[in-house]
Amino acid sequence: MNWESFFVAEVGAAAALAGLFFVALSINLKEIVASQGLASLSLMSVIVLGAALTISSLMLVPEQPALLLGSEVLLVGLLDWIVMSVNLWRSYRMLSRTRSWSTLLLSFLLGQASTLPFLIAGALLLLRGPVGVYLTVPGILFSFIWALTNGWVMLVELKR
Repeated sequence: MNWESFFVAEVGAAAALAGLFFVALSINLKEIVASQGLASLSLMSVIVLGAALTISSLMLVPEQPALLLGSEVLLVGLLDWIVMSVNLWRSYRMLSRTRSWSTLLLSFLLGQASTLPFLIAGALLLLRGPVGVYLTVPGILFSFIWALTNGWVMLVELKR
């Protein structure tokens, strides 16, 4: 299967979503910065979009050996997961007073779903070759869902 068209589309989508997310942040910047929990959620959205953009870009490098590609995807996925996990923990400690546990749990699961597939994809690319590419798809899509959900919170829910 030729993946080039898919990853070209994902690079464009990730870049566009990142730009739109920054516009949403700028509209309510004062309120977001005043709330440490929301500032962390904003950072995590930028990070997951950056990871999706980076991994999609790496997938477009021509004739790259699977070993090198797997190492790159694993490294980006690991950094993405560490930043996401640390910030999830910090923001949920702050937001647990104002949000329900079911909302926090759903957000935690979605955050992990946007990072763990990249780790697994990198490992599979290292161990099994091209089959690992398939796991980048859920990582990218969940990253978009994560960022869109948080963008909605920053743009609309914050004003309620």
